[in-house]
Amino acid sequence: MSKLPLDARLLVRVPRLAGLVAALLVRAPPGTPLRRRLLSRVVVLGFLLNEREDYEHVARLMYESDSELRLHGYDAMGLPDRYTGRAGLLAFLDDWEREVGVARWLPREVIDLGDRVLVRVQFTGVGHRSSAALTHTSGWLFHLSPRGRIAVHDFYWEWQDALDTLGSP
Repeated sequence: MSKLPLDARLLVRVPRLAGLVAALLVRAPPGTPLRRRLLSRVVVLGFLLNEREDYEHVARLMYESDSELRLHGYDAMGLPDRYTGRAGLLAFLDDWEREVGVARWLPREVIDLGDRVLVRVQFTGVGHRSSAALTHTSGWLFHLSPRGRIAVHDFYWEWQDALDTLGSP
């Protein structure tokens, strides 16, 4: 954990601090410098924890206990199209690793939509079965709860599909 930046180590060691940051994030008006900085940093920290396979902390610090994950366009991978709760997030990550193998997700763009956040994500991986290398750009749409945690996480395999949903209720 020592290779994590100081702010990430603090959030992991003091989970209440993560709650305070999340509450501040949702109270700050969209487009303000404070919210932009907080949002970008929280996204980066979540991806850093994920990269370290620190999934328990990602689930506990960033997701509501009754959160929902919805997969769009992942049919060919044989994954369920829906997971629920923090345990569902962990199950998804296990399923993903089993089906896809070594993977890395990098945030490339963060779009603040108020109660939703769209992240353009670059996926790089090597399949377990095929050993084929893949680089792909996907979209992750986070629906924030009033507490600033992720209530719904929509995974879109295609970035354009994520963009297309923005005008939909």
